[in-house]
Amino acid sequence: MNDQDAFFAKYDNSGNYLWAKSIGGVGSLVGAESGCVINSDAAGNVLVAGYFQTTTDFDPSPATATLSTSGFSEFAMFIAKYDLNGNYVWSKGIIGSANKIPKAITIDNSNIYLTGYFTGVADFDPAAPAYMLTASGSEDAFISKYDMNGNLVWANKIGGSSQDVGNSIVLDASGNIYTTGYFYGTVDFDPSASISNLVSAGTSDGYIAKYDNLGNYVWAKRFGGTNLEIVESIDLDMNNKIIISGYFYGTSDFDPSTNISNLVSVGNADCFLAAYDNSGSYSWAFSFGNVGSDRAYSVLTHNGSIYTTGYYGGTIDCDPSASVNNLISSGTTQDVFIAKYGSSTTTGHGKISIVTSMLLTFPNPNAGNFTIQCEEEDHAVILNQIGQVIQEVDLNVENNYKVQINNLRSGIYLIKGKNRSAKVIVN
Repeated sequence: MNDQDAFFAKYDNSGNYLWAKSIGGVGSLVGAESGCVINSDAAGNVLVAGYFQTTTDFDPSPATATLSTSGFSEFAMFIAKYDLNGNYVWSKGIIGSANKIPKAITIDNSNIYLTGYFTGVADFDPAAPAYMLTASGSEDAFISKYDMNGNLVWANKIGGSSQDVGNSIVLDASGNIYTTGYFYGTVDFDPSASISNLVSAGTSDGYIAKYDNLGNYVWAKRFGGTNLEIVESIDLDMNNKIIISGYFYGTSDFDPSTNISNLVSVGNADCFLAAYDNSGSYSWAFSFGNVGSDRAYSVLTHNGSIYTTGYYGGTIDCDPSASVNNLISSGTTQDVFIAKYGSSTTTGHGKISIVTSMLLTFPNPNAGNFTIQCEEEDHAVILNQIGQVIQEVDLNVENNYKVQINNLRSGIYLIKGKNRSAKVIVN
């Protein structure tokens, strides 16, 4: 084993542990840094992609199924399949004299789709003959399609003379591919002999691109300003509206057309959510953040709601309306946030309404004396580090609840309500 092995785990819908598996080997780096990406098919089979170096065993059982990058110092890409119990089915290595880093995976009934980035001259076919793509800059984005046995169907690149990265990928019901990420400079998004260039306005701009199931170019859109925009995640809602999340710095125009829809960051990086129709036309966008660095990393749509998660430091208001719904981080670095929003039903720029409620504590940290504030009536318990109940409290929306607990040991305590929780640090 190595200190940077990869793992994947399964839990039921209530969060109860079912199993966990690891893949790795002596000297290997599997999914380090960028991490592995994972998806599952209708039968519960698990598809995992990532990258590795040297010799790696992809079979979690006592048996072995090794792939090796022998002769190459670069990171190789892998795709591996496991059954619904985590048992090994197959693995494929896409190996050669170039780094290949997958950042996202999605599947349909018959195929596996990846996006990420690569360097140099890269072979995307795990079998012979080789299928080579050549990066135009330091890093080019790629989109590749494999069948359910890991055989290459096709692979395309998105690239210019600088750094271009694919971060997320999703399919619609017709099999069209939507991918997103960021780029710098002039980039041709059409893999054919035709040219469809986009030009960034700043150090990196966000993009959304659409391709058909054969990898043919449909359209590509860019947005941004003179600084930085990073798109981390993409999903489609029930009406095929495109929802993206990420972070940006400075003043950014999120409308790809000649119209202007600027957002201005408060801090070094602010989170954003934005929506576009399936032709890439702008619907709405909003941002949230504080004076530090706040980032939204993932977005998911389900039953008309939008969920996003990321991290923040200090105080952050995730509500784009005039209402204030502050979250306060428990320490001096970053905390994770999860936010849920209702879909936009208005015209024009649209409005999103936050549908979560908060449990706030202040001051934080403290010496055992603090106040709990809640937006709804609730019954909560204060738990220590090993889950013991220290105190029970009844919360009223009209009155802050003042807590005074003497002789508390220093550490992190959890305040847990019916549908909300908060951490408090005692020092």
